[in-house]
Amino acid sequence: MVKFKEFKIFEIFDILGEDSRLTKTFIEENKGIFPVYSWETQNNNIYGVVNFYKYDEKILIWTTYWDAWNLRVVEWQFNIWKNAAWLRVKSEFKNHIYIDYIKYLCEIYFKLNAQWGKWELRKLPHQRVKDISIKLPINKIGEIDF
Repeated sequence: MVKFKEFKIFEIFDILGEDSRLTKTFIEENKGIFPVYSWETQNNNIYGVVNFYKYDEKILIWTTYWDAWNLRVVEWQFNIWKNAAWLRVKSEFKNHIYIDYIKYLCEIYFKLNAQWGKWELRKLPHQRVKDISIKLPINKIGEIDF
């Protein structure tokens, strides 16, 4: 029989927000090949491309406004901009977390925790996400086990 344990998001992920130094003008003046992910729900959440990257890893991002439960797995070299936040698996869980599964699980929990904002938009700021709990399968010694 599979056992499950409840974890707070902040226990297994680092939660980080947008890079505020990226402005529309800055992005236009520094065009390149590296995607800048944002609240933009068109074009796979890519707002633009620049000639540098800040991150080079596999993470989950979500839009903090609009359809706040919209999660996406991104990897390789990229940047994060306006109204987007991300979850990076903490190093002690890297070998135990299947991030593609977590994406689908978190979408359910995020949708349940998003709040209505202006213009009928749902919002879920990164400060609110840290206290969301998710249930994950564990092995006999209590480690996450997919």
